[in-house]
Amino acid sequence: MKSLSLCVVGSGEEDRKKVCSMLGKKGTVSDVSFYNFKEDDVILTTIESSSFPKKLSSLFQSVALAEFAVLAVSRDSLDSGAGECILALELFGKEKGFIVTDYEVREQVEKIVSSSKALCGYEFFYFDELDSLKTRVLELQPDHRNPEEGFLMVGDHFFDVKGIGTVFLGMARSGRVSKHDKLLVSPIGKELIVRSIQMQGKDVDEAVSPARLGLAVRGVSVDDMKRGFLVASKEVESVHSAKISFSKSAFYKKEFVFPKKVMAAVDCQFVEAEMDSLEEGVASVVFSKKVAFSGGQLVVLCDLDSNVRIIGHGNVLQPDENR
Repeated sequence: MKSLSLCVVGSGEEDRKKVCSMLGKKGTVSDVSFYNFKEDDVILTTIESSSFPKKLSSLFQSVALAEFAVLAVSRDSLDSGAGECILALELFGKEKGFIVTDYEVREQVEKIVSSSKALCGYEFFYFDELDSLKTRVLELQPDHRNPEEGFLMVGDHFFDVKGIGTVFLGMARSGRVSKHDKLLVSPIGKELIVRSIQMQGKDVDEAVSPARLGLAVRGVSVDDMKRGFLVASKEVESVHSAKISFSKSAFYKKEFVFPKKVMAAVDCQFVEAEMDSLEEGVASVVFSKKVAFSGGQLVVLCDLDSNVRIIGHGNVLQPDENR
């Protein structure tokens, strides 16, 4: 069974929903919403940044959760929000994807993305070609990692079910998981036991990444969990602060006054933070709560009170476990 995950981003709600409704049936709905499709040997999970542009976290989290991407941009939504979407896809390295646009603005959009390392190879479709887009999406091949790697899953929604317990929804990124497995939750360091596993509403005894899963678990409560928490077969590094190789956005013209309050996007986590200093391209960042790092240690810093909200980014150079 082939399992694909695709985010649909753009500042126009109508644009996004046109694409999402063609790709799947609406499932979990919140600031990050899910659409599900299953046919023969293909499962497609479409993830919409449904509260963007009001909530920047909605954009980052939908992009972080998906392997592939669609940028939906019409003549009415070719704006600063579209620019934020392009930048998010670039920063998170989403190099396989599609752009859905209008005939009137295609040339303009092509010019904008031509300088993007990630988006310059995206395939173009028009809004009246969504059937063809779906056909092309279903031809994609996911990145199959060794199923014997350690299990890693990022959570996006959590709820209680009477008689079952805590249910953890998320995207499995590596390895395999089986009923009765013991897993660790980062960054809180709690252990859970898998009671049951669901894929597309059906119970299974085992699941292999990549896949969207529902885990019924024992050992943690809904109150323990936050979007972006990681469930893994081994502990994931979790820290309160880090030094990052910081690149300031060319569009952010304000001077930094330290300590500067920011929001930090780390994978699917979006937390309050302070940038304490910036010296020779190295920023010292203190997070309001522990964050978990899982390999790709990109940190994006944001100023939600500014017209230019994405103020810079960098990779972790030195996590500080002692602060």
